[in-house]
Amino acid sequence: MRWTRFEEGFKSLHQTMGVALVFLLFALIYSQVVLAACFAAILAITAVQNLYYSNVGKGLRLIPKSKRTRFLIGTETELEFEFENGRLPIWNGKLTLSIEDSVMPTINDMQHFSGIFDFTVPFSIKSYEKIKISIPLEGRKRGLSRVTRVSIEVPHIFGDGAIMMELDDIVGQENMVYPKIVSF
Repeated sequence: MRWTRFEEGFKSLHQTMGVALVFLLFALIYSQVVLAACFAAILAITAVQNLYYSNVGKGLRLIPKSKRTRFLIGTETELEFEFENGRLPIWNGKLTLSIEDSVMPTINDMQHFSGIFDFTVPFSIKSYEKIKISIPLEGRKRGLSRVTRVSIEVPHIFGDGAIMMELDDIVGQENMVYPKIVSF
């Protein structure tokens, strides 16, 4: 699976690292050990954060699962995603899905824009772990519904900014909704 990465907030992180390095050098020149330790700690925290956010999500895979579900208006089914992670864990992330509006997710946090439902679920995964996410769907109107967009946002722990990863590949799960059965 290929992901497109968007990085936001790295400029301020690099500026903080530069300022901390300059003040660390001044503290060492003037033999201020306590002040040098403080700036060294700030530099270490920002360097580790920079290293983590430069590599987070590079080993994340959405395991492809082709599935066509058929159901009636008013009945429920589940949309399932299985993720497999690489070396670095993802903490405090958000998984955002966009799905065509023949089906409606039965969760509270969603928005509806011109035929597309956008909804967000929390997303965390450990190193070398596989997780399965199931989202309940309800048939809303007759038609075919596909997942149009999958994105994951990982916010910075210290400071503002985030890494946003958007899936480039097509998700092979479709939901076909048939009209209610009417007896004559």
